Amino acid sequence: MTLQKVVIRVTMVDQNKSRVKAMKIAVTAFGVESVALSGDSKDQIEVIGEGIDVVELTKLLRKKIGSAELLSVGPAQAEDKKDEKKNEASVFPLVEQGSVLRLNIGSASQLDIVATFDVDEEAPQSIEEADADYSCTSSGVAVTRGVLGPFGFLVLADESLTELTAVYFYIGKGIDGRAKTHFCADQSRSSSASDTEKLIYGSDVPVLHGEKLSMRLLVDHSIAESFVQGGRRVITSRVYPTKAINGAAKVYMFNNATGTSVTASVKVWQMNSANLRPYPLTEDQL
Repeated sequence: MTLQKVVIRVTMVDQNKSRVKAMKIAVTAFGVESVALSGDSKDQIEVIGEGIDVVELTKLLRKKIGSAELLSVGPAQAEDKKDEKKNEASVFPLVEQGSVLRLNIGSASQLDIVATFDVDEEAPQSIEEADADYSCTSSGVAVTRGVLGPFGFLVLADESLTELTAVYFYIGKGIDGRAKTHFCADQSRSSSASDTEKLIYGSDVPVLHGEKLSMRLLVDHSIAESFVQGGRRVITSRVYPTKAINGAAKVYMFNNATGTSVTASVKVWQMNSANLRPYPLTEDQL
């Protein structure tokens, strides 16, 4: 099936809220692989994917936002789809408090994810008491909610979210009143099997003044390798999913914070397995 590129103009009364709402509607539509804002006023939603119900998406945007006009529908150009074997998810502007957002990219068993997160610089001031003793391993799992976290990704997850590996940030408040950032990998729900270790790893990570939070995740069937802030911390998780395997594996973004929404910029590429040949080579392979 050919990749489509759909452009819809949305009239936005409250631009920030309307953009967020429009992007959330578009990214959860069937067949959508990437979503981006375009136009001088950033009032156009560009959607790329396969089998998109253009009429239904336009009607839904019109119903939820107030006004939506279908500008164009056509095949995605080479520069839009990059490599047909690599699906790239574009920018998701906001992950709201208490939300889980699925990235519709097909199979998510082999991925390369690059993401940056923006959190309101004043948000740490909303934490009334210091939580300098926060620890990834002893202060609860990814479902535990704090004012500024956790937020991040659920990888190697199944459709029902009974199996998942959470990789996330948690921002606490040190005794000096400054933000203290932690990076964690939670394997406690990584498998339905009872005979596997399901540990939680992590530590605090230095974040420079004015620096965005960033992570890169490499997911390969039963391994999730996480690099944070350019490699200042690295966590390798070995997990044994029984449901979230091959085509059944999904990837989600989540934000369990109670005190802030998170602006996220994400790119996701699907990876292929290596084509390995036995050694020594046979005569017909030489």
